[in-house]
Amino acid sequence: MDGYALGKPAGNTWRLVGQVPAGHPAEKELLPGQAARIFTGAALPGGTWAVISGEEAAVAGEEIRLLKGTGAGANIEQAGSEVRAGEIILEAGTSLGPAESGLLAALGVERVRVYRRPRVALICTGSELRLPGQALEYGQVYASNLAMLAAACLLAGAEVIYRGVAADDLQQIFALMERALPGADLLLISGGAAGSEYDFTSAAFRLLGGEILFQELAIRPGRKVVAGALEKKLLLGLPGRPPAALAAFYLVAVPVLRFLAGLKPGPEFFTAILTKPLKGNPRPSRKFIWAKLSIEEGRLLATPLFNPEGICAAIGADALVEIPPHCPDLHPGSRVRTARLPRHGW
Repeated sequence: MDGYALGKPAGNTWRLVGQVPAGHPAEKELLPGQAARIFTGAALPGGTWAVISGEEAAVAGEEIRLLKGTGAGANIEQAGSEVRAGEIILEAGTSLGPAESGLLAALGVERVRVYRRPRVALICTGSELRLPGQALEYGQVYASNLAMLAAACLLAGAEVIYRGVAADDLQQIFALMERALPGADLLLISGGAAGSEYDFTSAAFRLLGGEILFQELAIRPGRKVVAGALEKKLLLGLPGRPPAALAAFYLVAVPVLRFLAGLKPGPEFFTAILTKPLKGNPRPSRKFIWAKLSIEEGRLLATPLFNPEGICAAIGADALVEIPPHCPDLHPGSRVRTARLPRHGW
């Protein structure tokens, strides 16, 4: 702040003996009863007892009088008050945001070792799929998962490599995978994971020499998920239905991307209070419902967004509410386990 550096009191007033602009050292040390005009960012003169703002001082010529009482050390930051010598300022696995970057710069750190953003090669499969802008014939639909999953990857902090759409053809899917794999950390495939006679995600990955780790999870939506590994490359095959693909992305792909970025895998789960009733879950698998979080009177609330079968239910959602296996109907006020979704990067 702009104000006055005061030496030790030697009465009720101080005599102004100079000024200290930012970037310039003080010309002399303050003696008792002396003061110097000081500007934001300036180094304190030796002998400074306290600092006051201009509004706290009455100035008449070279005489300064306090308008209200102050004490020793007022408005003075001691060396080491923010960071002490030898202190770890940022733990490994910390995401570098504005504050973290500013702290590093304030300490004169020019370079820091970081994990690069994970690279995701994105492919959608389905003979019925066409890209937006192309004309549709009967039985065809637009490959909405390509845009949806690309946006989800970007929000999760990953780089996206578009590899387009493949028909339900083993050789075509294999060829796209073969081209995509060298430049990617994660091969993300939408469609072809259900295991029917027209689903070739697992078979194409095996042709590449990859090992299939699992082909089903006890979650809904998103039960049919294929996971595979090939040396240091990973495969995730998600369902083709958009709501199932997006839910599986948040629950399965985001933890993988966070791990590749050197972060704790997640997802982050919280306990929230339900604001609307939810039907129970008689199945042995975990069920997830899109929801919107809010805070009211210090309580975290989860409001389900209905139409759970459609992707429209995910519009505005920032969480997934978990309904455990064999769970009875849930009523407003029930406590539910809630996974927060990534919205703006890490």
